[in-house]
Amino acid sequence: MLSLAAFFAIIGTIGWGLSNASAKRMVERFGPVRAIVFRNFIAVSILAVASLAVGIPDTFTVRMLAFGIALSFIGYFPFIFFLKGLEKGKVGVVYPISAGWVILAALIGILFLGDTLTMLKAASLALIIIGVLVSAVHFTELKKSDLFSMKSGVPYALVSAILWGVVFAFFIYPAEALGGVFFALMVEGVVFITAFLHLIVKRERLIQGVEEKRLLKKSIPFVFVSGIGAGFGTMFINFGYATGEIAIVSAIAGAQIVVAGVFAHFIYGERLSKQQYIGILLVLIGIVCAAII
Repeated sequence: MLSLAAFFAIIGTIGWGLSNASAKRMVERFGPVRAIVFRNFIAVSILAVASLAVGIPDTFTVRMLAFGIALSFIGYFPFIFFLKGLEKGKVGVVYPISAGWVILAALIGILFLGDTLTMLKAASLALIIIGVLVSAVHFTELKKSDLFSMKSGVPYALVSAILWGVVFAFFIYPAEALGGVFFALMVEGVVFITAFLHLIVKRERLIQGVEEKRLLKKSIPFVFVSGIGAGFGTMFINFGYATGEIAIVSAIAGAQIVVAGVFAHFIYGERLSKQQYIGILLVLIGIVCAAII
């Protein structure tokens, strides 16, 4: 029988994977901060409508609202560091290191937040993590990169992994108290506002000139896919964390890299290597095992 946590995590992972893969085109054209503004405008719009329809649960408290806002604000920074790492370094180096948040979130859940794992679930988690790393790591790029320099993107990836690991591990509390839909609106809303303020601090206009207007029109399909994926992805990942299965949900969420890779293969024409196919297979086996035990 498919576990509820795994079901929610799988849907959320597909959403996040599509969102991040679509955001790649926007980052290339508009930079990371403006890409977040475009993406989150769509995400917030969808989640606002969903929140009005679903409402706020009776477990809502002002204290948990403040905690959720703080987590959401902190969550903006690993996203920016991750995109900055991709801008500076190579995907095959930055992606697998940033994916380390999965391991940290799982450990925090098990050691400090009362999450429990059976041997079979632990094996499934390990299989998913190994699959993610196999599909993401480009060993030739690792050899060529100066891992201790800023230009490699590795320092940015490390910071994003640490911050994401801590932030996502504690999603369980506001997700339970505020509801998956409303907390998703809060997360994406705070990220949207923070990115907009970031632009103001940088004194950067959202759209610069006629050429960028033309590029934005061409990018509309990617903006919508990224925004819709982010909205539904965050919402269902919240549902998953609210079940208390922090480690399994985090591990499955890490498979967004695989989803993004498949999307890039079909939409951007990027070829998948044999190593990536092996990684994808390991992830799928791990997810299936985690979902039925």
